Amino acid sequence: MEADKRAYAALMRHIKEIDSDHTVIMMQVENEMGILGVPRDYSAAAQKDWKAQVPTDLMNYLTSHKGKLYPELEKVWAANGYKTKGNWEDIFGKSIESSEDWKAFPHYTEELFQAYHYAKYVGEITAAGKAEYDIPMYVNNWIKQPGMGAPGQFPSGSPQPEVLDVWRAAAPAVDLIAPDIYANVFEWTLSQFALSGNPIFIPESKGDVARALYAFGEYDALGFAPFGFDGPQEGNYFGVSAEEFRELGQCYGILSEMGTLIPDNYGSDRMRGLLVGTDNPAPSVEMGDYIFTLQSSVRDRRAANYGQGAEQMAAENAALAARNQQQAKSGALIIQTSADEFYIIGINARFSFESKDSKGGAVLHEVIEEGTFKDGVWIPGRRLNGDEDHAIIMGVGALRVVLYRSTVGI
Repeated sequence: MEADKRAYAALMRHIKEIDSDHTVIMMQVENEMGILGVPRDYSAAAQKDWKAQVPTDLMNYLTSHKGKLYPELEKVWAANGYKTKGNWEDIFGKSIESSEDWKAFPHYTEELFQAYHYAKYVGEITAAGKAEYDIPMYVNNWIKQPGMGAPGQFPSGSPQPEVLDVWRAAAPAVDLIAPDIYANVFEWTLSQFALSGNPIFIPESKGDVARALYAFGEYDALGFAPFGFDGPQEGNYFGVSAEEFRELGQCYGILSEMGTLIPDNYGSDRMRGLLVGTDNPAPSVEMGDYIFTLQSSVRDRRAANYGQGAEQMAAENAALAARNQQQAKSGALIIQTSADEFYIIGINARFSFESKDSKGGAVLHEVIEEGTFKDGVWIPGRRLNGDEDHAIIMGVGALRVVLYRSTVGI
């Protein structure tokens, strides 16, 4: 640990000396730490600490945050009488050994124990770095997920949501806990990591525009960094395809020109996110007087045969099948700028609108306009009317929508 502290402090000192333009704005301390194969360390030194009094700094934190802890931690501590004196099993109880539910907490006391010691180690390194250059510092993790529901299947001791309180107690220099999300549990994972005010930042994920837009809109994410985005912009690099590179470039190009529109609406109900998933093909969200419902704009279809040969038909159907696979990659960021005006940045998105008030009448479109942003200003493109009077984004794009409610039948 002392060697790590010296090395990290030297690195931060070097960055401060040479980075006058503040290119480096955050630091990740370590990467996906934890122990695999077993729920905790069983060495002689670990056994001694396992049987010793739970450290005072952790108990002080738990006592001062009683009633505000992660639900499972609150539950096990309460079940043992909110004790403040005793070893790990005295205070947190004997863990269940296994569960068929991957969201359950087998070997939870062991996970708490392991998390404390990893956090203590990393907290020391982080504090040493901050003493040289005090910029935001975070830790990331390999998340708990289906098929990896027990500590040791995922790295035990890593900064999972269920041990976030332990990390805060043992490593106060760490500013936020950041999930690496590749598994298809994106919405659930963000809901867990956002508990008790932990800022959302995603340092690794699939190259998925829909995920990025949802994270920004629904969880005020500080950033979304697809793995391999800085790799070759062709072929398939660490699971990011050439098409995803192109889509991400389009999306981030739009977002980067929006000026302060996103940060001005952080933390408010004026900015929301929607994400289509196999278990939720038509998510909805309330904004102002309206309900927005999102569905994928990609239809399941096959090529029509207008006399082309079998080889051409097969190629067309393969292309359509590949496009249909994008259906899960349907999402949007919505920002409300007045009572009836909204900007939507989305991918493969089809919207319908309803009044939040059941007696509010039909919701109609005054304006549906394609466009983009430049230096924070909306640049209108096509105004959609007639048979094109639908709020649809094919691929990646942006819309300006102005709604109104009518009690006149249509």
